Amino acid sequence: MRCERSAPRGRQALASLGHEDAVTHARPLLGEADPRVRTTAALALAGSAMAPDIVDAHTALVEIISDTTDSMRIPRRQIAAAIGELSDPRLRRLLIPLLYDRDPEVVEAAMASVRAAGTADYIF
Repeated sequence: MRCERSAPRGRQALASLGHEDAVTHARPLLGEADPRVRTTAALALAGSAMAPDIVDAHTALVEIISDTTDSMRIPRRQIAAAIGELSDPRLRRLLIPLLYDRDPEVVEAAMASVRAAGTADYIF
């Protein structure tokens, strides 16, 4: 349970810094070994207005969601839930593999994000 709680607290901590400060602090965290930290950092960068940050976020998120081991199901579920709040269509398309995840909770979170996107993305 501790694992599930730490990422949301990390996102809240980054969010309390202010958007640009959060992005600045998140960049170096993409290289962390802990997937919870990488997930939080990638999601913080995903909200940046700078194209290189979006590319770095996309790369990190693809790496995380590509690891389908049980130990990565919580980060995958957190990503699936968070993508629904992102506006960049490149990031929303990451929901596609998450819709086919072997963990039903990841699939449910991905479906909720698809519903949140509504008709904003023709893919869904």
